[in-house]
Amino acid sequence: MKFDSNDVKKTASGIWGKIESTMKEVYDVSMKAFETTADYGKIGIKKVELKILNSTAQQYLTQLGSLTYKILQEEKRENMNLEDKVVKELIDKINEVEAEIDKKEAEIEAIKAEEEEENKQLEK
Repeated sequence: MKFDSNDVKKTASGIWGKIESTMKEVYDVSMKAFETTADYGKIGIKKVELKILNSTAQQYLTQLGSLTYKILQEEKRENMNLEDKVVKELIDKINEVEAEIDKKEAEIEAIKAEEEEENKQLEK
């Protein structure tokens, strides 16, 4: 059997083209997996931060409740004045933490939306 050098070159070129195409596909899939893992990591970090903020808010609410009880029961006052410095500070802290919670939740949703958009782009 005699081999024509042009046939050998065409066959080798075709094989290398297929290898190159396969390697590109493997690279693309690997990069997508890496990006997805990174996005899940970002979401995980945001969720931990969210849990910390929720815990902080709960602590402030507990302090506010204890203070309210003390003012209304132990001091026998019939009403509370929201101008009370400590009460106002706690309410301000609670509002700040709740704003941070909303911000973290929005960040998580933005990461998820970005991931969904990237997935749609890859499907095309």
